[in-house]
Amino acid sequence: MNFRVLLGQVCFLGLLTALPLAAQPGPVGTWIGRWERDGSRLEVEVVFARTDAGYAGAFSSRQLRVVAIPFREVRFEGPTVSWNLVGDATTTAFEGTVQGDTLEGRFHEGDAGGT
Repeated sequence: MNFRVLLGQVCFLGLLTALPLAAQPGPVGTWIGRWERDGSRLEVEVVFARTDAGYAGAFSSRQLRVVAIPFREVRFEGPTVSWNLVGDATTTAFEGTVQGDTLEGRFHEGDAGGT
């Protein structure tokens, strides 16, 4: 399976609900959870770090056999967090909130969306 197909599958599944491995301020840290869309689930690990320029993030999924696919434009203005996942043909935008040990929200990709 090539990278374009994998990225298309990731964009299709879209929603993240996760729990951090350890309590961290805002999104910083490792989150283990799932992305969901139309009843489909994809188990993921998402990692966020604080950088000199703001925040950086990436996800990995054993199911898709991908590691550290980077997000673009990661923003955190407590409690709101957002990022873009830019593919070859589409961009998936996520916006959600960090509340305690939960990160959840909504995404959209063109006219499609999910929670």
